[in-house]
Amino acid sequence: MDVNEEVKIFRTALYAGEIMVKSGSETYRAEDTIKRMLASKGFLNISTFVSPTVIILGDNLKDGNCYIKNIPKRGSNLARIENVNEVSRSYVQGKISTDEAMEKLKIIENESPYPYWLMCLGCGISCAAFAILIGGNYTDFIATLITSILALHLNEIINAASNTVFLGNFIGSLIVSVVAIFFSKIGLGSSLESTIVGSVLPLVPGVAFTGGVRDFITGDLISGTARCIEAIMIGIAIAFGVGVCMTIFNALGGL
Repeated sequence: MDVNEEVKIFRTALYAGEIMVKSGSETYRAEDTIKRMLASKGFLNISTFVSPTVIILGDNLKDGNCYIKNIPKRGSNLARIENVNEVSRSYVQGKISTDEAMEKLKIIENESPYPYWLMCLGCGISCAAFAILIGGNYTDFIATLITSILALHLNEIINAASNTVFLGNFIGSLIVSVVAIFFSKIGLGSSLESTIVGSVLPLVPGVAFTGGVRDFITGDLISGTARCIEAIMIGIAIAFGVGVCMTIFNALGGL
């Protein structure tokens, strides 16, 4: 096999794993996808190390043949993971070439399956409905709808400009709490607690924590530990943001 073709194959498999990890996939799932794609081209003696922050890929039969990819930021996009799986299945079955697989992966990474406004609206309605479930009324529904969309949007903006996910969650929860208090004071919302709890739901790292637990179950202890600790730290950042706002609010006598 030509050396350039071999490099393209390895980089395509590495790219598929990178997109999956960045989108919140479990470690074992990304690792399995990489190995299946390489095995379909005859590379059967492959060693992989996949964690939430780095992927290392090497051929055991060739000393020094190693590929490394850092993953500084991660999120949750289950549709993107499924799309990568579809590409990998087509690739393994020989339906598409290496170049075609790479092009499809680039499209998957750069395109969203849904318009941003639709994702915000769906998130807002879901969070507002949850506020109703925990004791809110129709005014809390409206307040939570607005504040949860604001939380999601702020988190996206701050995370895009920051190297850490914790800052976005802290500032997002802090500002959302301030807005929720403002709505409560002008009569838009009868239960401040329901509004705040519903509003911060878009920030809660449920997928990351679940992925960490599943990594533990499959024996990926390093990845499981990293994911769970990250999820816990994000939860602390959210709680700290809400706590700072409520502490100041109560210190001022509830305004």
